[in-house]
Amino acid sequence: MRMNEKISSMASYFWNAICGFFAGFLGLLGMISPDWWMVIISFLGMVITAVINYYFQKKRYDKEFGYEQD
Repeated sequence: MRMNEKISSMASYFWNAICGFFAGFLGLLGMISPDWWMVIISFLGMVITAVINYYFQKKRYDKEFGYEQD
């Protein structure tokens, strides 16, 4: 198993534990319905994916083109 797979698996398990904790804790209180949980988690996933994609695309761009000034 490569290091990237280990890190992504660990991050996935950590994220699922956090989501499970909040779903269970707030679900017991009846504060947020499952439909809203889907919206919140989807939005957070979208934001996290966009940030990660921006970071790696910027890193790749800087590696390919450097810090050129026109």
